Amino acid sequence: NPYYNYYQYLPLHSQTSYTAEELDAFIASKYTEKPTSTSTSDLKANQSLLVNEGASFIKGQDFGVNPLMALGIAINESGWGRSSIALAKNNLFGLNAVDSNPSGSADTYISVESCIDIFVREWVTWGYLDTNDWRYFGGHLGDKASGMNIKYASDPYWGEKAASHSYSIDEYLGKKDYQKYALGIKETVDSVNVRKTASTS
Repeated sequence: NPYYNYYQYLPLHSQTSYTAEELDAFIASKYTEKPTSTSTSDLKANQSLLVNEGASFIKGQDFGVNPLMALGIAINESGWGRSSIALAKNNLFGLNAVDSNPSGSADTYISVESCIDIFVREWVTWGYLDTNDWRYFGGHLGDKASGMNIKYASDPYWGEKAASHSYSIDEYLGKKDYQKYALGIKETVDSVNVRKTASTS
């Protein structure tokens, strides 16, 4: 009877029950102001780039990406919208922040909203969740056996960490999303014939 972490295996092409205002309320329970500087040395204890960005995450649902899960990834990747890469580059998801030179190689965005928009459209919907993309190993966060975690991050617990943030948000807001969908887990090689495409070859 193995345990499957719900948000680690929930497809990102799912929907949340929460509103932008509710996501903002969760962030406001921890941080209340936007940073006024791009330097971590000037960052105050109550500041985060995530403040008042609930609507930006909700817009991602228009492109089929669950806002609760996108916010969980952003929290994990940007240290709650407070990392040096997030502050200097409006990059909440560590996009192109390769291990060999994370600060230098990370992409820069004109705004947090722009970063969220590009992440859900180009990186998730047209990238990691596109069955024809080289990074596709399942439409969930996953681990080093399946899902986005195979190619997204070197950290083998990346999917688990992002999932835990999604669960924390949901728990704070009343657990309206937890177990909303029934998940099917393929446990053995020969029990279910699963194919990547519509071809039998």
